[in-house]
Amino acid sequence: MVSLAIVITVMLLWRRKQRPESVTLPSFSRKIPKVSYNDLAKATMGFSTSNLIGRGRYSSVYQGKLFQGRTMVAIKVFSLEIKGAHKSFIAECSALRNVRHRNLVPILTACSSIDLKGNDFKTLVYELMPRGDLHALLYMNRDDANTPTPSCITLAQKLSIAVDVADALEYLHHSNQGTIVHCDLKPSNILLDENMTARIGDFVLARFKVDSTASSLGDSISTSSVAIRGTIGYVAPECAAGGGVSSPGDVYSFGIVLLEIFLRKRPTDDMFNDGLNIVKFVETNFPDRILRVVDPELQEELGVHEGETSGSMKEKSLEFLLSVTKIGLDCAKASPNARMGMQKVASKLHRVKDAYLMNSKPWPHGTTAPTSAAGKVSSAQQLAHAVSPLFASKGDDTKFRKLLQPLGAMAAPQRSYWAVPNRTAPGLRQLQISVNDLAGTIPASLANITTLNAISCADNHFEGSVPDEFAKLQNLQQLYMGANQLSGRFPRAIMNLSALTDLSLALNQFSGEVPPDLGSTLRNLLLLELPVDFFQGQIPPSLTNASDLYYIEISRNNFSGVVPASVGNLTNQLQYLYLAENQLSGEFPPGIANLQNLFIVSLAVSQFSELNLESNRLVGKIPQSFGNLPILKVLKISDNNLYGSIPKELFRIPTIVQICLYVNNLDGIIHPDIGNARQLTYLQLSSNNLSGEIPSTLGNCESLEGIEFDHNSFSGSIPASLGNIRTLKVLSLSHNNLTGSIPASKGNLQLLEQLDLSLNNLQGEMTKSISLPFGREIPKISYNDLSRATEGFAASNLIGQGRYGSVYQGKLFQDEKVVAIKVFSIETRRAQKSFIAECNALRNVRHRNLVPILTACSTIDSNGNDFKALVYEFMPRGDFHNLFYPARDSEGSSYWNYVSLDQRLSILVDVSDPLAYLHYSHQGIIVHCDLKPSNILLDDDMVAHVGDFGLSRFKSSSTTSYFADSYSISSIAINGTIGYVAPECSAGGQVSIPSDVYSFRVVLLEIFIRRRPTDDMKDRMSIAKFAEINFPENVLQIVDPQLLEELELSKETPVVAIEDSGAQILQSVLSIGLCCTKTSPSERINMQEAAAKLHGIIS
Repeated sequence: MVSLAIVITVMLLWRRKQRPESVTLPSFSRKIPKVSYNDLAKATMGFSTSNLIGRGRYSSVYQGKLFQGRTMVAIKVFSLEIKGAHKSFIAECSALRNVRHRNLVPILTACSSIDLKGNDFKTLVYELMPRGDLHALLYMNRDDANTPTPSCITLAQKLSIAVDVADALEYLHHSNQGTIVHCDLKPSNILLDENMTARIGDFVLARFKVDSTASSLGDSISTSSVAIRGTIGYVAPECAAGGGVSSPGDVYSFGIVLLEIFLRKRPTDDMFNDGLNIVKFVETNFPDRILRVVDPELQEELGVHEGETSGSMKEKSLEFLLSVTKIGLDCAKASPNARMGMQKVASKLHRVKDAYLMNSKPWPHGTTAPTSAAGKVSSAQQLAHAVSPLFASKGDDTKFRKLLQPLGAMAAPQRSYWAVPNRTAPGLRQLQISVNDLAGTIPASLANITTLNAISCADNHFEGSVPDEFAKLQNLQQLYMGANQLSGRFPRAIMNLSALTDLSLALNQFSGEVPPDLGSTLRNLLLLELPVDFFQGQIPPSLTNASDLYYIEISRNNFSGVVPASVGNLTNQLQYLYLAENQLSGEFPPGIANLQNLFIVSLAVSQFSELNLESNRLVGKIPQSFGNLPILKVLKISDNNLYGSIPKELFRIPTIVQICLYVNNLDGIIHPDIGNARQLTYLQLSSNNLSGEIPSTLGNCESLEGIEFDHNSFSGSIPASLGNIRTLKVLSLSHNNLTGSIPASKGNLQLLEQLDLSLNNLQGEMTKSISLPFGREIPKISYNDLSRATEGFAASNLIGQGRYGSVYQGKLFQDEKVVAIKVFSIETRRAQKSFIAECNALRNVRHRNLVPILTACSTIDSNGNDFKALVYEFMPRGDFHNLFYPARDSEGSSYWNYVSLDQRLSILVDVSDPLAYLHYSHQGIIVHCDLKPSNILLDDDMVAHVGDFGLSRFKSSSTTSYFADSYSISSIAINGTIGYVAPECSAGGQVSIPSDVYSFRVVLLEIFIRRRPTDDMKDRMSIAKFAEINFPENVLQIVDPQLLEELELSKETPVVAIEDSGAQILQSVLSIGLCCTKTSPSERINMQEAAAKLHGIIS
C-alpha cells in the first residue's frame, strides 16, 4: 500500500512551458506579419481600458493601430488563466487557418508569446469592423436612454446582411473539402464594416469535419452523453437535447437570426415564455398577420401597415417580407432533416434580394464585372449574383424559360434548346444560374449575349459539352462549369476565349488530353481548376506562359509523365498547386523549389498550408533547395518512390509544421538539426528505410503532437528527452530495432492518446503503473494482473460497454475478490478526459452509496500501447436500468422483474444521499452531470450506488452560490443524456447543482411510473409534463401497475380512497419529483431537502 498523491500531481497538472518571444501561428495558409507582445502593448497603450471595445468569456478585445500606425485593428487577447481559454484559442485557429471569404472577419496576424511578467500570452489580430456587431446595431440605441433615436436599418441593408451571412455559412459548409460548423451564430458574432458588409466572427466553438462527403446530418442525433455548444435561443433543438454539432445546427441558428433581423426581437425577450418562442410567434402570424410581427420601422419604410386593405398595400414589398420570413421558418424547422442546406438558403436569399433591388430601381445595365479571382479561394458559389435565377427543376424546361424571360429570351418548344436573340439584354455582363436542378445541355444561344464577361452554371445536371458557339464570347473572363455531368474532350471553344482569367471544369466527366498550348493561348489565366475529371496525358508545359497563374488544381485525374520543370518559372504569383492522386512519375520536380510565394492549401487531410504531391510515382531525392521555401508550412510527399536522406534544410524552414514522407524509400539518419524545428506539430516518416538512433534533439520540438517512425530500422534506445514534449498525443515507434528500457519520462506525457512500441528489442520492466490520488493508500496493480484477472479481457467476462470504455468482471488480489474493471478505449476521442474526470471526482470521496473504487492502473499493454483502467467493487445485481426493464428467461421469453414499493423507496434514498453528499458535504462541489438508471448500480442487498463520473464537474470552492453559473447565456459546453439533462443546460447553460436535481427527479418519476423519459408519449410531452397533468387526481392512471397490484389498488380507485390507504405514499413521492422538476433552477428544491423528505416518507 503506497500513497499516490505525488504521482497524480505529475499526471493531472499542467506545467507551464516557457515560450520564445513571439511565435507566429503555423496553421494559417498564407504569410502573415510577425508581431510581438511589445508591438501589441504599444498599439493598445498598454492594453488600456480606454481601448477596450469588447469582452467575452475567454478574451477581451482592444482596438489599436499596428503596422507602423497605419492600420486600425481589433486585438483579441485570450485570458489564459480561465479554464477553456487555451482551447478557445486553438479552436479559433483551427477554424480560420485556411478559410478566406469576403464575409468572414479577416484575420491579419497572431501572436503566441510571453508578457512582461513571463506569463503565457496569446492573441489574434483581426481587421477592425468600424460599425461594430449586428446586435449593437439592432438594439443599442433602443436600449440606451441617452440615445433615444432608433437606429435605422433599411430593408435593402437587412437583405444584404442576411445574404452576406448566408454566403459565409455556405462557404464554411460546402465550399471547402472539409465542413466547418460555426456552432454559435448570433447577432453579436456578425460584424459590420464601413460599407455595412456583414462578416461572421468568433469561431471559438467551431467544429471541423475532415470528411466533407459525410451526410450533413452526421452526428446530429445521438442518445449518448455528448457535449453540445451554442447560445441560449439560437442553439438547435437537437443540439440542446444532447446531439452532436452538425451543419443543420448552423442552419437553425441562421433561421433564428434571420427572423430576429426582420422582427427586431431577441429570441430571449420576456414575451417568449410559456412555450412561446420566436419561431412559434412567427408561425402563428404567418402569412396573413405578418405585419403584426415585423419591425415597425420596416413598415414605415415600405408604407405597409397592419389594418390597411389589400388594395392599398404595396404588395411587392409585402411579398419580400413574406419570402424572407418563410426562409427563416424553413431554416428553423424542429427536425434537422426538414431544414434546407445553406446552398439553397443562400440561393433563395439572393433571389429575394435581387428581385427587391430590380423592383426598387431600374435594371443596372452598367453593372461592372465581378472582381478578378486573384487572391480568392475558387468556388462556383463565389461569383457575384447579378441575375437572380428562379426555381428550376430537373427536366422542367418551362421553368428555365421563366429564368430567361426577364432577359427577353424566346424559348423554343423542345427541351434543351433555347434561342436568345442578339438584341437581348445588350448590357448583360454576368449570368449566374449555379446551384439549381437544371438539366439538359447548355444552350448554345447564350453565346448571342456577347457582352457577357462571367458565366456560372456550376452545380446543376447539365450534360453534353460546352457549345462551340461559346467561342464568340470574346469578353468572357470567368467561366465556372463545375459539378455537372459534362463530358467529352476538352472544349475547343474555350481555347478561343483569350480574355479568360478563371476557368473551372471541376467534378465533371471530361476525358482525353488537355491541349498542350493551353497556357500559350490563354495567357491571362489566373485560376485553372480541373480536379476530379478523367483528363490524362502530360501536364501542359505551356502553363508557364500564363505568367500570372496563382492557382492550379488538377488533382484526382490520370495525368502521367513528369511535372514540367518549367512550372518553376511561375515565381511571381503561383501560390496554390494541387497535383495529388495522379499517375505522375519521373524525377522529383526541382523547379518547385523556385516558387517563393508557394503555400499550397489542401483541406482534404490536414487543414494546413502545404505542398501536396502525395500518392504519385515520383522518384529521386528531395531537393535540398526546399529549404529555400520561406513560408512553407506543410510538406506532403508520402506514397511515392523517393530515396536518399531527408535534407536537414527542411528542419530550418521557420514556418514548417507538418512533414509527411511516409511510404517511400528514404534512408540514412534523421539529422540532429531536427531540434531547430520547435514549431513542428507532426512528423510522419513511417514505412521507409531510415536507420541510426533517434536524435535526442527531437525532444526540443515542444509543439509536436504526432511522431510516427514505425516500420523503419532505427536502433539504439528511446531518447528520454521525448518526455519533454508535453503536447505529444501519438508516439509510434513499432517495427524497428530499438533496444534498452522504456524511459521513465514517458510518464510525463499526460496528453498521450496512442503509444505503440511493439516489435522492437526493448528490455527490462515496463513503466510502472501511474496510480491516482484517492486520498488513501490503494493496492498497486499492473496490466498483467488485470489481464490474468479477466482471462485476457475475454468477451465472456465483458459485462458492459460505454462510450469511452468497456467493463469486465474478474478476480483480483490474494483473496480473488470479484471486481469490475473499467478499461478505457484510449483511441476514442475524449476517453482520456473521461478517465481524468472520473479520477478527479473520486480522488477523495467516500460514501456508502457511491460505487467504491479499489485501485487504478495507468501503464502500457503487452503491445506497448497506452493503457488506463479503474477497478471498482463489483455490483452483482447490475444496474437499475437492466433490473427495471424487460429481461429474458432461458427460453427467450421476456418478463418484468418485480420491484416492490419498499425497494423503490430505498433506492431513491440511496441515490439522494450521495448526491447531497457530493453537493454539500465536501470541500468542493461535485456535479455528477449524467445521473440516470444505468449509472445506478445495485449490490447483493439491493443497496444502490451511484457510479460513472466520466462527465462530472468539480468546483473547488464549496462557498459557491447554490445557483452559481446556472444562468449563463454565454457559449459554453454541457454534458448529459437525452431525457435526463436539465432544460437550462440543454439550452446552453452551465452545469450546476440544480441540473443534478432535475436529473434526479426524472429518475424518481421513472422509478414510479416505469416509463423511460425517451418513450413515446402523447403529443411528445416529457415525462415530467405527463406526471404533472395527471397529478394528483389521476395519479393511479400513470403509476406502475405492479405497485397498484401490491397496494391492492386499481386505476379506477377513487382519489378520495388514497387518503385512507398506504397509497398516499405515491402522492408524496411524486410530489417530491414534481418539486424537482421545475423548469426554473431557482424553483427546484435542493438535494438536502429532497433527501430529508424521502427519509421522512420511509420512516
